[in-house]
Parts: sequence; C-alpha cells; structure tokens
Amino acid sequence: MIKLTSIHRDWIVDMTPDTLPEGFSASVWVQREAGEGETQGENFIFSDLGHYATQGEAASRGESWAIRWIDENDY
Repeated sequence: MIKLTSIHRDWIVDMTPDTLPEGFSASVWVQREAGEGETQGENFIFSDLGHYATQGEAASRGESWAIRWIDENDY
C-alpha cells in the first residue's frame, strides 16, 4: 500500500487508496490544524471516490478531488 501526503493551502491531504480484490478505491483524509483564535482543527474523510486499476490512479483521484473540495469550501 502506498501512502501519499500533500499540502494544499493550509490543509494536509492524505491519499491512501483502499485495496480491493480487483483494484483500488480512491479515498482521502483532509485535515487542517486549528488557526488563530480556534480551539480545534478540522478533519474530513471522503471515501469511495471511484475504483481504479492502480494505486497511483486512485491516489491521484483522491488528491484532485480533495484540492477541488478545499478550493470550494475553505473561506
């Protein structure tokens, strides 16, 4: 299993594809530490973002999905 992590804006994006009998399922964990004046950070897990033949394809899908989600929801 591969584990990839990237940073987008103030968010950590952890793409760890889930192994399936016939390929991989894209999933992503998106987290942000508490900012100034905040008591806690934020964590979101998004799973079943599609099924792919390789770990790399599944990880790429998770990362692109997370970046789009961050861009649309982080104000």
